[in-house]
Amino acid sequence: WIQKTYGEDQQVHIIYEDRPTNDFNYLFRLVEGVPAVTSTEVFNVHFAEGSRELLLFMAQSARDWETFLLHRSKELVPGGCLLVVTLARSTCPGNTGAWCRYRAMTDIWRDMMHEKFISEEEYIATTEHSYWHTAEDLAAPFSDKSSRVTKSGLQQVALGTRTSKCGWRDRWLTTTNRKK
Repeated sequence: WIQKTYGEDQQVHIIYEDRPTNDFNYLFRLVEGVPAVTSTEVFNVHFAEGSRELLLFMAQSARDWETFLLHRSKELVPGGCLLVVTLARSTCPGNTGAWCRYRAMTDIWRDMMHEKFISEEEYIATTEHSYWHTAEDLAAPFSDKSSRVTKSGLQQVALGTRTSKCGWRDRWLTTTNRKK
């Protein structure tokens, strides 16, 4: 879109921030000295559609997205373009491959509880602070003409979604020490 609209010479600055090697090693080293405690079985919990917790995550995510956009709006030169590539919730039905990631993290965390590296209370209190946007979430600040983002002059020109192959999944599948 950018090259079609502004020509082949249009400069694009892409900042790609990704950490495919984040595998909780640092976290495990932090909790290595936690004293052992007695624990019981605890099951994986996820946010049900419309739950209070999910609504709180959605609201915080909307505030964070607005803040991100407002900061980028201040940084852009007049006539500048911003391309954002981010993970988002798929509109495709069925398993998108994320299940193995969350299942693996839950299994590891539960094993740490059973092996007395963390307490049952720590296991229960653990939350992954992530909310996967929908296309509607990403477009919302631009749809409201009275929003701070719209008033800042930032405009949404295009919004699209693509499914990409997950490099983490490939690494997980080839790791020799994973549970089968």
